Amino acid sequence: ALLVPQPSHDNGQYIRPLMLLSDTLQVTLYPAKTALPHGFKSLNLYTIDRDNRLLQGYRLRLTEQQQQMSAISTWRLALHEPILVTAARRPTEQVHSVGRVLGNRHVLYKYLNPNLLAVATLAKDMVTPAPQIGDAYTQITIWLIDTVSGRVVASATHHHSSGPVSLVHSEHWLVYSLWNQKQRRFQLSVWELFAGNGLRDCMNATQPIVGKQSYILPAPVQHLAVSQTERGITAKSVLLALRSGGIMELSKAFLDPRRPFDMTPEFQEEGLMPYHPEVPMSTQAIVNYNQSLHRVEGMVTVPTGLESTSLLFVHGTDLFCTRVQPSKMFDVLKADFDYAFIAAVTIGMIIGSFVTQRLAARKALFRLWS
Repeated sequence: ALLVPQPSHDNGQYIRPLMLLSDTLQVTLYPAKTALPHGFKSLNLYTIDRDNRLLQGYRLRLTEQQQQMSAISTWRLALHEPILVTAARRPTEQVHSVGRVLGNRHVLYKYLNPNLLAVATLAKDMVTPAPQIGDAYTQITIWLIDTVSGRVVASATHHHSSGPVSLVHSEHWLVYSLWNQKQRRFQLSVWELFAGNGLRDCMNATQPIVGKQSYILPAPVQHLAVSQTERGITAKSVLLALRSGGIMELSKAFLDPRRPFDMTPEFQEEGLMPYHPEVPMSTQAIVNYNQSLHRVEGMVTVPTGLESTSLLFVHGTDLFCTRVQPSKMFDVLKADFDYAFIAAVTIGMIIGSFVTQRLAARKALFRLWS
């Protein structure tokens, strides 16, 4: 079951119809009398079968009656490994800039494919030998799949790694956390996808350029989320639900796969930070202060009417809601703003402009009579 992406309006009420897909590929809308969005012709969707370790894509089309839909299977992908977690981009996410300007004035264009799905699977590690007889390492594989064509856009395997795994996918980048069994530490990995050369369409897309990097995480993570704003202008922050009970806000700038080992003037002009293997953790970045939140099951972020502010809702054993401002509050005046002084200056400038205008006109008149 899924929600129809385009809402309809009935008697001034906001309605999101529910679409049901049966095992026989029959499509049913609920409520039954719901009118389809204007101009609706086809819709692509996918299903995740965790029991059979299978992903399958479908295309929905209108029948000749233009009021009933039928589903056609378009692709099928068997992963042959248990599926741990999946993550997709939010459909309503706004992207302000489609490119990234480098220090040499070149532009890296983001690979902005709204149909990408990130999947994490677990399997037995056949490469790394076990430390003791009877023990066995596992491996985590991250897949980035185009849900329209069923094509694997990118993938990576982390040997001697296990869960818990948490994924967050936003714009052109992907961040996930996992446990390194060999080094016995948590690590945070980031991917950034940039568009390659050539024309692209939904079915025949060129392979993107993928930048990858991993960082050491000093504390275990339960869940990941990313801040969302109305226009997408504000810098992104990755939110980490720590097992210790804190919710830490981490700027996306720290999780950049292009952070260089040796700084150059071009990298400095671009604003990149030098590479450091460990993610910085500060108590000042804990957004829930002294309210410990344990057994977090999920985090939801939504934009507000202010571009600088995003709302964060944490649910699990406890419920917690707060504001997140990755770039500080730049669109609201402070409480101690001196309105009287600004008003006095404005009124003085208006009066001064009228006085100088009269004096200039009087001087011009005297010049004509002289």
